[in-house]
Amino acid sequence: MDQSGQYGDLKSQQLPVLADDEIGVLQSRYQFLFIKGFLGDLLPGRLDHYFSDQLAFLERNNIDHLRLESDSGFGTQKLSKNNVGPIIDALTKFNAEQPGKQVVI
Repeated sequence: MDQSGQYGDLKSQQLPVLADDEIGVLQSRYQFLFIKGFLGDLLPGRLDHYFSDQLAFLERNNIDHLRLESDSGFGTQKLSKNNVGPIIDALTKFNAEQPGKQVVI
């Protein structure tokens, strides 16, 4: 828990927290893969805000990213061994489209 309140202050700002050169590093070196947590796909569509702030930031700044959805075969109610395939597929796609970029999960 951030008792200093700094995170809350930064989150409420309308200005970007990162400098342009830092955003450039994210654009050129990284791809982000978002995976919902246990039972996260049980939320109805209008309540599903998993990673919404992070995804909006990445979208605004043209940073490569993907959120695994149930249509990819991934499911938060499935056993871990059943989700390996969709995760590998996403990583393979990332590597094919942007070889050499690091993936942050």
